[in-house]
Amino acid sequence: CAALMLPQGVNMADRPWWPELLARRLFILSQPLYGTASQRQVIIGALPLFTETGGFDGALTIAIDIHWLDSLLRDRELPDGAVVALFDRSGAIIASSDAEVAKFVFASGPGATESTEGYAKAAGPNGDVWVFSTAPLIRRDTFVGFALPESILFGCTYIHVATDLLLPILMLGLASFAIWYAADRYVVRWLVYLQRIAHAYARGRYAIRPTALQDAPREFRALGASFAAMADA
Repeated sequence: CAALMLPQGVNMADRPWWPELLARRLFILSQPLYGTASQRQVIIGALPLFTETGGFDGALTIAIDIHWLDSLLRDRELPDGAVVALFDRSGAIIASSDAEVAKFVFASGPGATESTEGYAKAAGPNGDVWVFSTAPLIRRDTFVGFALPESILFGCTYIHVATDLLLPILMLGLASFAIWYAADRYVVRWLVYLQRIAHAYARGRYAIRPTALQDAPREFRALGASFAAMADA
């Protein structure tokens, strides 16, 4: 029986996926092929059925329209610039959200990320670098791949690293400026002023008094008063 009308007496034993189903005795997914009933490119999912004694008793199959898979992937809400692809164990792309990019990025097939840290790099159609990862969906029959341009994937990382390096330098610069400003405002300017008063006294000009110390710290005002007393004496 079938959901669509099929010619009478159709024999599934001549399908390319049938021998694999008999040999593995597990649910399998075929490579893309032309569907007899749907008249479209499909992939076949086949589940073997068995009798109570364990004998083979046929199969339950489903044909998945590849055009529908393509539309499904394109309609998914993905991160900006991301590409998702579905491909078989030979590396042939079944469906993707962007076919033009996927054929370049996933050209190395599903095993490209197995010997690395879970991701690999590939050149896109414009020569830009993409980072991608793949994972099996159903054992090792069908794989899914996810890719992002390196500039997008690591853009925030570059910003974070630059921030981590520049922030301490900025903090050191601000601290140095604050120290310089505080030292100049509360120490150096009053020392320079009192130095000028001392030079005047050294030249015998004892009538001068340090009268500009109203805003100076208490210690400098006390020192100014001592200078004035010394001049009076």
